[in-house]
Order: sequence, then C-alpha cells, then structure tokens
Amino acid sequence: MTAYLKLLFPVGMLVLVASAANGSDLPIQAQCRPDLVPWNCAGLFSGSFESKSILKSSRPGGVQVDIKEDVTVVINAGKATCLGTRAGTLIVVGESETQITTSIRGPGVVAVEYGTNTEDDPKGPYYKVTVACPSPQGEEVNTDLRTGQKTVLKMVSRPPDGFRRGEVSSYKQPGTERDEVLRGTTVDEHPEADAANGLTGTVTVTWKLVKDKKP
Repeated sequence: MTAYLKLLFPVGMLVLVASAANGSDLPIQAQCRPDLVPWNCAGLFSGSFESKSILKSSRPGGVQVDIKEDVTVVINAGKATCLGTRAGTLIVVGESETQITTSIRGPGVVAVEYGTNTEDDPKGPYYKVTVACPSPQGEEVNTDLRTGQKTVLKMVSRPPDGFRRGEVSSYKQPGTERDEVLRGTTVDEHPEADAANGLTGTVTVTWKLVKDKKP
C-alpha cells in the first residue's frame, strides 16, 4: 500500500511532494527546512544574486545626493557570500559634504520560498528569493564647508540579522518547486526616492539560481 506523507505548512505554502518512479510519495524538497522563513529551500540551489541601486538628486540647491550600491551574492548550495561596495557623495549646499566609501563583504543569508496566491493570480504558484548581507564597513568623511573641518566616521560591519534589516528580494515570481532554474530581473523605485524633493533612484535585482544535481 502506498504511504502518503502529509506536510503541514502555513496558508499559502505549497505541499512539496511528488510521486516517485516506484509509485511511492517522497518529498522532492528533502533539504528544505524551517530556517529564516517557514520553509527554506535555498540549500538546493547554487548561483548568483545581484543588486544595484542608484540614488540621486537633480534639483540644484538644498541637498544633493549621488550614492551607488553594487552587491553580488554568490550562492553555493544555499550558502551565501556577499561582495560589493556602497559609495557616493551627500552635499548640503553651503554647509557640508560627506564622502561615503564603504564595502559590503562576508557571509550572508539566503532563502528560497515557494507558495501560491500571487497578485496576478490568486491560485498561481510562485517562488521568491531573498538575501541579506553584512552591513557596510568603511568610512564616511564629513567636511564642514564653512570651516573646512573634517570629521571621519568609521563604520564597522555587522552580520545580517536574518531578514530583519537590509534584505533584498526578487518578490514573488511565477514558478514551482519543480523548476530547475530560477532566473529573472526586477527594476523598482529606490525606497528612499522622494520625487517631491528631487530625489530619484532605482534598484535593479538580477538572479540566476540552478538546482544542484545530486549524485
């Protein structure tokens, strides 16, 4: 008699089972586990996840901003390693200028989730990739434009605290747990953009994860 494996998940999560060739029901996501998210399948994948952001102000006077962040996350069987930079200039016209020179590097965290109920299709299956990296390390040099005095702020990196701060996501993308490759690109408005004050920017996220072949 065929045995059935019933897995209980929160509402909206897929039941990750499939029929094997011999007719028995086996979990196809045997390495998924409740880590960071209710059911994390990142351990099945290797690949890359890249995030590039630009924040600028185009309005003369007031505050002028030109900050870029470029981070690549290399993923190996669910283990994430981050390498990138965050740099730029923040000027308060007539008052101060801040030069930002930081790097983002070290172990990160990654999650791959599956579920149903997307915005476009209430019954549509989806996957979502989320990563978080250490906070930037380096320095910010602030110059008082009235006196010429410089102040240096040293920034010490902190490891990611799960997905409680600084995470970047692919958002829900059409796909199922059977897909061998997860690939896509999104372009969204920068979370700190403020058109009313002339502050504009984008965040571009690109990812390609390939399910690891098991011997």
